[in-house]
Amino acid sequence: LVKMLSAVSHRRLWRFRQAAETVAKNTKQDVTLCRQNVRKLVVLGPCSRRPVHPRCYSTTPKHSSKQMQQVDRSEAVMNLHVNEALQPSRSSPLTDSFGRFHDYLRISLTERCNLRCKYCMPEEGVQLSPSEKLLSSEEIFRIASLFVREGVSKIRLTGGEPMVRKDIVEVVARLGSLKEKGLETLGMTSNGITLGRHLEEMVKGGLDAVNI
Repeated sequence: LVKMLSAVSHRRLWRFRQAAETVAKNTKQDVTLCRQNVRKLVVLGPCSRRPVHPRCYSTTPKHSSKQMQQVDRSEAVMNLHVNEALQPSRSSPLTDSFGRFHDYLRISLTERCNLRCKYCMPEEGVQLSPSEKLLSSEEIFRIASLFVREGVSKIRLTGGEPMVRKDIVEVVARLGSLKEKGLETLGMTSNGITLGRHLEEMVKGGLDAVNI
């Protein structure tokens, strides 16, 4: 093992340090990605697939004491950067790799629509998903609850045309109840054709805004 460790050259340690510094700059990225990057940086001994600890021990020193001190300092900095990169992320799951927090969720309630606009619905139509593959009102509420718990403050309901969904009033009311847990705005995008039928009920249920 000592012979194998002694084969790790000063140049290889320097390269490993540079790579570790690069990983440390990306600590805002997903923890899993950081771990994968660090695994790729593990120094390998010659003719061996087994990972070698980055610290260099040598029974026959080939460098001056000053050079070895520089190597030791490089190792210390390298180990510090690697440890920082492996620290678990404390940011929300809704924060992307650029540090931007996303607090806006759009939920498509249906693929169906009561209009046939050219830019949206082709003349030959589209194959619609069966009802059992669409989210139920309970599933929509469950998913929205998880996002609100993570910091989402605005939800917008879209489609297709959300008003063609038979349980639209129930969906709005259940999502409106999340305002007690941090939700600030509940909106909807609609073509307005049948909006007037249930608008008053949905406003009472918590609907704040409509984009027509």
